[in-house]
Amino acid sequence: TTVKGTLNVDEAVTLDSTLNVSNTISGTDVSLSGNLNVTGNLNINGTTTTISTTNMVVSDNLIGINNGTTTNQNDSGIIIERGTTGANAFMGWDESDNKFIVGTTTATAADTGSLNIVLGTLKSNLEATTIQTTGTTSLATASGTVNIASSEAMTTVKGTMNVNKAVTLDDTLTVTGNIYVGTNNLTID
Repeated sequence: TTVKGTLNVDEAVTLDSTLNVSNTISGTDVSLSGNLNVTGNLNINGTTTTISTTNMVVSDNLIGINNGTTTNQNDSGIIIERGTTGANAFMGWDESDNKFIVGTTTATAADTGSLNIVLGTLKSNLEATTIQTTGTTSLATASGTVNIASSEAMTTVKGTMNVNKAVTLDDTLTVTGNIYVGTNNLTID
């Protein structure tokens, strides 16, 4: 059956085959129990988009978050809800600090604004030209060795360096200022 013009339907309609639409479908609620294949663009206008799938596969190389914003007051990123296991996980941009952040939060994806994020631990290999820290910085492993610099590299420490265990130097130690040795021994070969 072909309908040219407007078809007004006030009750539920069940289709046993394909519905081809070359213009617009309008209404308050549309429910489909099968697959929906869209050949053109899919534009969704609303405040919330809910996708209830087991796994979502995206073939795009880039995903835009906060698209179209001219000024921003909100933190942006990904919230991983963990249920009763613990606080939710957050990876994203802390707008108030102007930095990337990884941590936990009680916020959900429905929240906006400046989220309360407790810094988390990031398990990763870190490669950087400069590592800048504030406050006390610890380099520690559960067991093993901490290598500060690779071959032919120079490590500079500005301020006080406290050492609680043995230190092995493979090359020259240059000190500008004083060296204080506490109750332990200093061995120089």
